[in-house]
Amino acid sequence: MSNIKFVCCLCGNDISHEGVDPCALSLITRWQEPEDKQNFQQYWVHAECFQNKIFEHVGPIDILRPDDEELPH
Repeated sequence: MSNIKFVCCLCGNDISHEGVDPCALSLITRWQEPEDKQNFQQYWVHAECFQNKIFEHVGPIDILRPDDEELPH
């Protein structure tokens, strides 16, 4: 188990190493530009915080399911 501490960028609380957490949220600016013109930054986030904040019409985020839960087909 890692001793690295993570803080959620959405709620500001520590993120425990359990389930699918911690999750990384990557932000890339200038997405349609060549890679040398893009900027990249990574943020830490609770899976639950991300699911609760994302726009509802995006749909379910299947990769945030626990490993033992089957994905829909």
